[in-house]
Amino acid sequence: MTDFVTEGFVEIGVDGRAVEARLEGSCIRCGTEGTTGWVTLGRIVDGNGMQFYSVDRDAVQFVPRR
Repeated sequence: MTDFVTEGFVEIGVDGRAVEARLEGSCIRCGTEGTTGWVTLGRIVDGNGMQFYSVDRDAVQFVPRR
């Protein structure tokens, strides 16, 4: 497991009710830079898209390697 410092958003998308993003950044340990796969940021919870709940920021998320 590595720690990733996000430097910017490459893409934002919605998959059903999930709001996702691809992030640009670098590994704290080795300095490798790159773009992640799709990471879930949160979920739209009502029918008209006016309420958003973010994911638990303390939770670990695993992103598939490209």
